[in-house]
Amino acid sequence: MRIRFFPASCFTLLVLASGCAAQSTPREPILAFKQDADDLDEVSGVAVIRSQPALLWMHNDSGDSARLFAVNTKGKIALTVNLEGAAALDWEDMDAQKQWVYVGDIGDNFKFRADVQIYRFKTPTIAAGAKKQVLNLSTAQWQKTTVRFPDGPHNCESLAVTPDGRLLLVTKEESGVSGFYVWNTAWRSGASVTLSKLGAWQFGKAGKREALATGADFSSNGRKLVVTTYKDLYEFPLGRSFNFSSLQFKPEQQSLPDQKQCEAVCYSLDGRTIYSTGEGEHAEVWTLPSKLK
Repeated sequence: MRIRFFPASCFTLLVLASGCAAQSTPREPILAFKQDADDLDEVSGVAVIRSQPALLWMHNDSGDSARLFAVNTKGKIALTVNLEGAAALDWEDMDAQKQWVYVGDIGDNFKFRADVQIYRFKTPTIAAGAKKQVLNLSTAQWQKTTVRFPDGPHNCESLAVTPDGRLLLVTKEESGVSGFYVWNTAWRSGASVTLSKLGAWQFGKAGKREALATGADFSSNGRKLVVTTYKDLYEFPLGRSFNFSSLQFKPEQQSLPDQKQCEAVCYSLDGRTIYSTGEGEHAEVWTLPSKLK
């Protein structure tokens, strides 16, 4: 596959035009920018800020504190949000829907956690041209819900959320057969619930990197679900918008550009483009075309 490189200004135009009918959809991967912040060295989640689509939310993998970053199109941090009092045992994925930002403390490499936690907070207004601002949110300013898998602990790095706060989690399995689990009830702060298994999909051969699911996101219209592995993207169509039971296990697949360890994926606001990034200092942020209409 031929890779074209574009300056960060092209990414700015692409994001700001998101949702516009006149926007052209890229036909191949585009290198949008490189992260340019020392605090972001192990990105494990990404989401478009819906009220300010020229910014992306990002967070690190395990080992960091309970914080998220709003990153501009030059890869620099505009705002750091600290969730005071929240745990960050193994934050692995995030989403942004309507006025809410969600982050999943869902990783479990050793499969010892009886339950895992999802946090959410309201999207703050970020000043235009903001640089290295900090926002500390008290326990009264964020919410948490606790979920457990019906068949015992699973390692999980993929979280997708509907506009009303229903959850879909995709497990990361060495066998390559990932389970799709859902909480099909609108968000309730403080809830403690058992997920339901929706189905399963084999992403690759057991023991191979391409078999490991590491991130997920719904398109804004709720008709597509993207799941990333370290090597490929898979897009699953939904017959009805954000209707879990209409998810079709007949994905479109495409290869990722070479990345150190891709663990973060999200759709653009118009659903025609997919953002992909991964771990490591100054990691690259790529845009890829959606293969589903």
